[in-house]
Formats: sequence, C-alpha cells, structure tokens
Amino acid sequence: MRRRAFTLIELLVVIAIIALLISILLPSLAKARDVSKSVVCGTQLKQLYMAAVLYSYDYKSELPGPREWVDNSIAWFDSWKTPAAVTKGTLYKYTGQKDALYLCPKFIDVCPKGVTPAFSYAMNIYFILPGQVGAKGWAGYPSLRRTTDVKHPASLMLFAEQNPWVTSYNGNAMDDGLFAATLDPKVPGPPFSDALATYHNGADLDTGKGDAAFVDGHVATHSILETYDIATPIQYR
Repeated sequence: MRRRAFTLIELLVVIAIIALLISILLPSLAKARDVSKSVVCGTQLKQLYMAAVLYSYDYKSELPGPREWVDNSIAWFDSWKTPAAVTKGTLYKYTGQKDALYLCPKFIDVCPKGVTPAFSYAMNIYFILPGQVGAKGWAGYPSLRRTTDVKHPASLMLFAEQNPWVTSYNGNAMDDGLFAATLDPKVPGPPFSDALATYHNGADLDTGKGDAAFVDGHVATHSILETYDIATPIQYR
C-alpha cells in the first residue's frame, strides 16, 4: 500500500499556523514573566521591611539609617555604588545574608549594559538622622527614627524600587540607596531627583509602575506620578 506524504503546500500551511500561534503566545509569555518578576520584587521588599523591624527590636525601636550615620556607623547598606554595599549593611544579617534579596530580577533586564548591579532598592530619606542633611533632618523636618513617629504609616513608604533611568544617567546602575522625592509632580519643573521604578506593568516612564513597602508593612504598586505622595510624610507636605 502506498503511503501518502505531505505536499509542500501542506507543510507551508502547517509552518504558517505554528508561526502564527507563536506570535500570539509570545507576548502573553513575556507579560507572564514580567508579572512573576513583579511578584518577586514585592516579596523582596516585604522581607526588607521585616528585616528593618527585626533590626529595630535590637536597637531600642529605632530603624536603620538610610545613609551612613553621623556617628560614623553604617546604614542599611554601606559603600554605595560598590557590589559590597549590601553585605556590609546593617540589615544584611537580618535578611539571612541573602544578596539576591536586594535586587529586583526585572532591574537586571533594564539596567545599562556592562553594569552588574548589587541592589535596586532605596530607603526613604525622611528616616535619616539629623546632622547629615541639616540640623533637624531632611528638608529641615524632624527625622522619623521609629515607625511610631509616622502619623500615617499606611501612606508612607519605607523602601521602594529605585528607578534605573535615574542612576544610569550617572553612568552607573547602582545609586546611593537613598530615596528622596524632592519634587511634587503637580508643580512644573525639572524631573524627580528620585522616582519610583517604571518597568513593571508598563513600557515607559509614564505607564510603568513601581513597588514600595510601607511603614505599616504592606507592599503596593504605584505610578511615577504618585512618588511624591507616598515618599513624603503627610505632616511634612
């Protein structure tokens, strides 16, 4: 009995159908990967928050500093712009010495080529000790050293994703680990000195989202236009 083989036309039709299916599925797969990376990012921020809480138990309820302290001790990380920053920081032992915890997997995809980042998160500057940036603290306001100093803990972020477009401007994907949203987006002027990451759930600066861990412990995703609102204490606006 003679076996019937596929004709060239039939093979081309099958190949075309496969190519069509791939073109339909690939965007969905890419979106699924991005969503999973965003979930990982949120989980890591939650763990950083928990590490800060554990730290506070050992230091009279005070939170770690977002930058080197005035008494020359170290902050939640140390030696900014160096790979050793996270391992020398005060939170490292409270995170279980997990280097990967400091780096969002999506950040690796968007940071400048040839740069190996050590961290992609930053701590809110309003928790800095007085003396580093002024007699009182950041922008002349009293520093928030304990979570109980925050009047609206669900409205103020403690840690957030640092945006690579800010750091890559200086030719280095690693920033200073300090988050200082100094400009209200409603007021005309230059871009934020710091801003939320915009590579989650969007393709650019305007549509993207960033994850932040708040003082009350919850983690939420916000747009870049909400940076000022969630990074500045309500009583200091």
